[in-house]
Amino acid sequence: MLDAFIDGIKLIISAEVERDRLYAEKQRRRQVMRHRRQLAEQRVKREEKRLAYLDWIAKTRREVDDLRATIDAVPREVDLPPDYQRMIAWAECRLANLEAQTTVEQIQDTLVERGLYADPDPLYDPEGDPPPEVNYWDY
Repeated sequence: MLDAFIDGIKLIISAEVERDRLYAEKQRRRQVMRHRRQLAEQRVKREEKRLAYLDWIAKTRREVDDLRATIDAVPREVDLPPDYQRMIAWAECRLANLEAQTTVEQIQDTLVERGLYADPDPLYDPEGDPPPEVNYWDY
């Protein structure tokens, strides 16, 4: 009778070990899926940042063109009123500042600093985008 009891205990222990192994595997899969979903969210945010920065560059370059056209169009008489001269000086200073911010070198530095086009891509998921989470227990 003792042998049957020991066999029963061994069976219970084996079942618990198997259950723990399955639980650990399920947790590992959930963690991997959670990580993949976080990467996907970060890629979406990065894409928004990329678009925002590109939009900023485009708007700034349009402002540069407008300022340059305006500065070139104003009369350059010797006896301009002081406020008018200060306005032109301010516009020239602003133009120089905006041009400095949109040089190839400055844009490259900003792209590197913000990590918008890093290579290799730290947000790359070789399996592609994960399926959307429907329930909290999804993995």
